[in-house]
Amino acid sequence: MSDLLASLGRIALTIGFSTFGGGALAHAAWSTVGSLLGGLLFPQKSLKGPLAAASLQVSGPQKGQPLPVVYGRTRLTANLIWYGNFTAGSEDAGGGKGGKGGGGSVPVYSADCAFAISEGVVQSLRRIWLGDSEKMPADITHTFYSGTGAQTVDAYLAAALETDQQTAWLGPAPPGGTPAGPAFPYTAYVIFPQLSLGYGSNMPAISFEVERYDLTDNDRLDATLLVTHPYDADHDMNPALIIADFLTHTRYGLSVLASDIDWASFIDAANFCHNNGLYISPILAQNQDGLRHIEELLTYFDGMLVYSQGQLHLKVRSQPATTIPITPDDYMEGAAATLSRQGIRDAKNTIRIEWQDRANGYGTAVTEAKDGWVVGRSGANPEQISLPAFKTRTPTERMAGRMLLMASTPTIAIKLGLAPREFLIEPGDVLEVTDPSLDLDHQYFRVVSVSEDKDGSMAVSAVLEYPEGLELYGYSSEPGAGTVGTADLYGDPGDAVVTVVETWQHGFFGQGSFVVHAGSHHPSYAGSEVHVSVDGGNTFAYAGRTTTRSAQGATLTLLLAGGADLQPAATVEVDIGATGGTLESTTAAGLTNEEKLVNIEDEVIAYQTATLIAANQYRLTGLYRGRQSTARVDHGIGSSFCYLNPRALQVDFPATLQGETVVFKVASINHAGEAQDLAAVPVVNHLVDALIAPIIGDMTIDGNLALSGILDFGGPQLYGLDATHLGIIGSLTIDGAAIWLRNNGYAQYSIDSADAAAGTYSFTSYRRYRGTIAAPTAVQNGDWIGGLRFGGYDGAAIQLRGGIFALVDGAVAAGVVPTAISLRTGTASLIERFRISSAGLFTMVGLPAYANNAAAVGGGLTVGQLYRTGGDPDIVCVVH
Repeated sequence: MSDLLASLGRIALTIGFSTFGGGALAHAAWSTVGSLLGGLLFPQKSLKGPLAAASLQVSGPQKGQPLPVVYGRTRLTANLIWYGNFTAGSEDAGGGKGGKGGGGSVPVYSADCAFAISEGVVQSLRRIWLGDSEKMPADITHTFYSGTGAQTVDAYLAAALETDQQTAWLGPAPPGGTPAGPAFPYTAYVIFPQLSLGYGSNMPAISFEVERYDLTDNDRLDATLLVTHPYDADHDMNPALIIADFLTHTRYGLSVLASDIDWASFIDAANFCHNNGLYISPILAQNQDGLRHIEELLTYFDGMLVYSQGQLHLKVRSQPATTIPITPDDYMEGAAATLSRQGIRDAKNTIRIEWQDRANGYGTAVTEAKDGWVVGRSGANPEQISLPAFKTRTPTERMAGRMLLMASTPTIAIKLGLAPREFLIEPGDVLEVTDPSLDLDHQYFRVVSVSEDKDGSMAVSAVLEYPEGLELYGYSSEPGAGTVGTADLYGDPGDAVVTVVETWQHGFFGQGSFVVHAGSHHPSYAGSEVHVSVDGGNTFAYAGRTTTRSAQGATLTLLLAGGADLQPAATVEVDIGATGGTLESTTAAGLTNEEKLVNIEDEVIAYQTATLIAANQYRLTGLYRGRQSTARVDHGIGSSFCYLNPRALQVDFPATLQGETVVFKVASINHAGEAQDLAAVPVVNHLVDALIAPIIGDMTIDGNLALSGILDFGGPQLYGLDATHLGIIGSLTIDGAAIWLRNNGYAQYSIDSADAAAGTYSFTSYRRYRGTIAAPTAVQNGDWIGGLRFGGYDGAAIQLRGGIFALVDGAVAAGVVPTAISLRTGTASLIERFRISSAGLFTMVGLPAYANNAAAVGGGLTVGQLYRTGGDPDIVCVVH
């Protein structure tokens, strides 16, 4: 893999929704999906029975057809790989009137048969269709083999085969495996002994609903990716995990090495697919180049596969990416950028997606999205797209809206010189283009392809960047955001509703931030551009573009300041009709973790439950008042309300602005990326308050830092900040406080040390006194010194059920503190299992007693577990 990709040169290669089709990698001689059925087929058994002259009519084994690879939960037509023992019998047709005459018998038929389902381990067989008749597996006699490498020969099949024929069915060995004989390793298949054919001698078309969602048999997959939302409740699978499996699997995939994969990018893509509900259940059955299968999988989430800097990266077009400013100074000498856009009449204005409806037996269903404004003026110009791996309607609605937008997306082509900075441009990056000749002012474009030309230049193709995610046409996946009505791609988006929230100070360097929340219920609204003035509105500077929306409105009920900060039973009702959108709920833990935040008249409040009580009206229950160092105050009816979208635009400001009025203009943009005329946009005035002092961001201290209280780092959950970093050279002392390391993902605590001396090392100390820190006294026998405790969340609270502890186990004197180590585990409480005393003696607590190994096994112990004999001496033994 590495040698193949290294030959592609310096420029990134992309496979994706908009760009696949060329390049050296697309022509790589990689394997196609699955094994060929020719390696599975074997001769039919001779016919038996009283009516053996009658012929069994079958469509014939599909020799040479690829054996499918299945992901998720889906229905597929199986391939008949063997039949035999065709039997014709008879059945009483019933007597005539009064039981006299007219009876006789009719022929009935049955046959042994075997059907191959797929390659790879299938978790379950859910439903069977015999023609149009749907059956549950329990209703039909069968034997199902899931496709493991260790599955054995079916006993019924072995008995049905003639001994002298068995060697003929041992086909060639698959790569790295044993001969594909009657056991069919790595092939999921079903055997039906004497399947009833009814009154006809035709073999019915047989299909199965199967589930395959556990990919742990692929040892090249990253362990974190395997547990990053691999499938949903219906066992539809995450497309990012499917692509990773097909890239790396050594039997049916492309055998890419794990070291050639940028796993972090795949994990990011998996999270994106989960957040947008994009789960699929594809069947890879076409005998085609392996990369063609990947191209098809990428269409389900607007992804692209990029080879860059020695690895394959999985990117999603709408995810945050590196932003690179581009001006005409960056163009190749004598070259100019070209901007192309389809006319309104030429662009597709109706998108129809065909998908398979699981709720209707996997029959074909259609989801449609259309630009009603354009259709009404120019007529329908439809495009039909087949996405059969979608099995439910919701993700098809999201993709239809996205594809409708893409159908008229402007494209820019730029020829750049190979300056060091531009050379780092990769597919998936965002270009912020300013080019007066094209009337582009800080316009964003997403790079879809990059190529190196013979003249030493780099040709870049990019498409207009639209609001992130799939939050278009009412199919919003973001809490507190949404659109209503039918979108007009080119229409006036109207004025945005704007709330400016002043927030934290960075470090101790006197810098604060504004967070600009904007939203609108106008169907043409797709985001906003923010401009800021610090000279009273005389001149404005461009601050950035916000492509998220925040639900805003006013309170409907009083909210008084009394009581504690945390008020689980408190409520407030709000109306968000000013912008539309939705408010979503969280858990009790989410309330204390401040996952859902709103701003009511400059007080930041966390809430737990959002209940829709009328159109655009919600009751918020469970409040956590005065968050982010804001004051808890009374709020009357009609107080301003804003959902604090964690991805809203942040604008930093210096401490010199304290007490000054900053003027904002927030220009709405439509779905074609066109912004309002700034001169016509209303101003929003904001008086800068005194700065507050929680520590957010990077802080390096050369010396000692002493704190009395809580040291709180905001971390990545506050308004999209990167992970917080604290570097201290010297010592950090925190009195009467707690340090919490929290993250939605891995939370890591590392201690690094470096020195030339052999005795230098990193360590953590747990120190115990009696008395107080200021006036300590000696510890005593039996005092606990410290420990490491481990716990998991049971749905209501953390239960600490494991730990390693140190305790005093003897008389304490000057220079002498006898210390023991205790290991404890449990289910409902902590129970000591093992102790090493200060004298080095070992104690095993609760070890069961059995007379011998047989008694221990009979008592439920397994190989490797310990027991004692209970005699004199009381010997500790290992179960064997």
